[in-house]
Formats: sequence, structure tokens, C-alpha cells
Amino acid sequence: MRTSNYDTYYPKVTIIITTYNRAHLLENAINGALIQNYQNLEIIIADNASSDNTSEIVAKYLSKGNIKYIRRDNNIGSLANHSSALRDYASGEWVIFVSDDDYLDVGTFVTDAIDLIKGYGHEKVAFLQTGFYTLYPDGEKVLGVPRIEKDIDYFKRGQYFLDYFNIRHFSFTTTIFSRDMALKFDIFNDDHYGTDVELMLLMSLYNDVILVKKSYGVYRIHDGQLFGSGEQDKLFKMFSTYESVYLHALELGFDGATIKKWLNDAQAYHYTCIADNIIYRHNRHYELFLSEAIHNVSHYYSITQQHNVQIHKQARLRLCLLYHHLKLKYTLYIIYKSFERSFAKMLRGNR
Repeated sequence: MRTSNYDTYYPKVTIIITTYNRAHLLENAINGALIQNYQNLEIIIADNASSDNTSEIVAKYLSKGNIKYIRRDNNIGSLANHSSALRDYASGEWVIFVSDDDYLDVGTFVTDAIDLIKGYGHEKVAFLQTGFYTLYPDGEKVLGVPRIEKDIDYFKRGQYFLDYFNIRHFSFTTTIFSRDMALKFDIFNDDHYGTDVELMLLMSLYNDVILVKKSYGVYRIHDGQLFGSGEQDKLFKMFSTYESVYLHALELGFDGATIKKWLNDAQAYHYTCIADNIIYRHNRHYELFLSEAIHNVSHYYSITQQHNVQIHKQARLRLCLLYHHLKLKYTLYIIYKSFERSFAKMLRGNR
């Protein structure tokens, strides 16, 4: 499918890399932008007042491409850093946000995306999003793709929003979106997580969406991310993302019963993700101690009491699974410590 201006449409694309004190990871993000074979490209590195050697890392690349380095004098917060980079510095018609700990790993991402956007008609498309790999701390990489029937699927205005919890996929790193449309929503202005999801859902209420199964990037799980114990309360508040989109859809005239069901699905999906995250982090021995896991999942369970019966049942099931899992781990821990003591005693006896 090609529109009449397919051969003449060659828009500028901006890749924004937001960073703060992750010099050791930043080079992957920069290299992922530099390998893109699309020519009409600018790269912006928005440094939120890093105190490590980020500026030294960036200096090595300033002569290698169309790179702008913006270093804040003071840390203005992650959301404000995103907002300012998009509003004040990006000049591309289409934008890609890459966090300093993630990266693009296929050099044709921008070219392939723009070709598809041109083919369907750039004036109708809100964003394009692809598959991605999740890179875990132990080096394992797991492919994540949208639940779509074809390798490439096209969603008319509003359909992506309605199908979101069937698609069960989101990757901001491998999303390219219309800058003009994004600026219509003052989205990076609230201290809650999920503003990227909220922005894409809001945009999908007005324009069309392209989803692609092929992976073009890597999302890295590592220490210091969102899901530490100190961030759990903010994570619980992320549900406001879905409530905001729900109210917006209601104002636009979407069927009330349909989007009420959508909001219920959002509640179930949201709390399922939180519980699965807690279980995952403990499974991986990653930034979660036994007492912390119990505290977090108990807090999760108590919060779900405010919601419908289905969600609370799911919470209870996950709490039971985690309890038995932790009980088994505790038993294994006792056995291990007993063996450790016996082994140490044996060694002392052989001296």
C-alpha cells in the first residue's frame, strides 16, 4: 500500500537519548542510534546533570554523527527531562525515545518504520511500534512481540486503545511517533510511571497505529530500575495512566459500557503485572529480600480489596503462589545453612 507522495516524503527523525549517571550503559544507546542507515536523522542526548563520566563518553561521539548534547546544570527530574528534550530541542517530524539503559540493535529500524508510515499515509499514523528483546541480568534474552495475527498489523483510530489488553505488548524504545501529535498532550508533567503508555494510548484515540512483530531493540533489566521496593507506591499509582485515558475516551464519545469493561481489564492487567514483577524479582535473587517480598505482596493484596472481585481473587491466587514459593525457598535456605555449618565444622576438624 503506497500513498501518492510516497517517493517524495522523507521526514526528519529525532532519536532522543535521555540519561542520568549511567555512563557504563550509555554507549550501547548511542551506538544503536548511530548505526541507523536513515540519512535525515538527528540524535539528541539529554543529560539530566549526571555526576559520573557521562560527558566524557559523549565527547567521543560528537564528531561521528548529527549529535546534540544537552547537559542540565541541575537535575530537573526524569519526566521534565523528557518533556524539554521533546518540546525545546527535537526538530524531527517523527521522534524515538531511547533510555540510556536500552538500545536499538537493528540499523534499519528508522528506514523500515518510515517506509511503513509512508505506505499507510503519514498524516493518518500516530505511531509505529515493534517487537523487542528483554535482556535479563544473567544474560538471558527473551523476545516480546505484540499479539497480532500478521507480521505487520494496522489499527484504525481507537482500535489499538480498545485492543490494548489483548495485544499485551509495549516497547517505548522501539516506538516512533508523531512529534506534533505528542505535543498536543501535556503528558510528561505528573510524578507517576506509565506516561509513555498513557501518551501512546491517548494518541491512538485520534490516529492510526502500526504494529510490527520483528524486534528492533533491547530493553535491559538491571539494578536501579523502577521496580525496587522504594518505588512500589509509585508503581501502584500507575493505574492513573489508564484512568486518564478512560476519561479521555469517554469525553470523545466512545461507548460507555465498552470502555468501562476496558477499565476493568486495565485494573486486572495492572495488578497482575505488579504481582508478577514481585515474584520475578524474588525468583531472580534480584534486589528483593524475603521480608521485602512479603511486605510488597501484602501491600498489593490489601490495595486490590478496593477493586472488583475478579481482581481480588487474582491477587489472592498470586499471594498464595508467592507464599508457597517463599516457604520452599526458606526451607532450602535452612538446609543450605545447616550444610554450610556442618561443612565448616568438618573443615575445622581436619586441621
